[in-house]
Amino acid sequence: MKSFRPYLSVTALALAVGLAGCSAAGTASTGTSITGASTSGTSTTSGTAEAVSLDTLAADTHYDADDLTWDAASEVAVTLADGASSVAAGTPSDAVKVDGDTVTISAAGTYRLSGSLSDGRVVVAAGEEDVVRIILDGAEVTSSTGSPFVVQSADEAIVFLNEGTSNALSDAATYADQGTDAANAALYSMADLT
Repeated sequence: MKSFRPYLSVTALALAVGLAGCSAAGTASTGTSITGASTSGTSTTSGTAEAVSLDTLAADTHYDADDLTWDAASEVAVTLADGASSVAAGTPSDAVKVDGDTVTISAAGTYRLSGSLSDGRVVVAAGEEDVVRIILDGAEVTSSTGSPFVVQSADEAIVFLNEGTSNALSDAATYADQGTDAANAALYSMADLT
């Protein structure tokens, strides 16, 4: 008899990735943290590491091989800091807006986030045709009132963990906005999310 365990593990991984990025409306948060350190080529499910092929990922999600390539020279560096987040010089003024401890990305592109916000949030509010890549490169974002990372709009949002870094998203135990369409997870997306 053939073992189905590897296939179930890959399916479970795809389901976990999908559920981590999207949250069901009407549920309340219990104060979750998503913490990750990147590894190369493996995923961990229930304490066991198994390789996941890109073909399997593409079959289970909207992932495309083009998602893994971009011009590093076009990356926008965003440094997160309480009351002093900043964007690298030369960035188009309308691509990233910093308002207090909220960083809003509103255009297609690749954004590298580093630093920390002890009570802030990152919001992606790009156009319906925009592909937005976010590289978490030693980034920690915590919110005491809701979701620390929200993708409000984009054609696709792709979140990477930079190899060799530790990154964390921590949301509130209870959310200030309890509306039907309100963000209710540490990483919440209204767009396709990889």
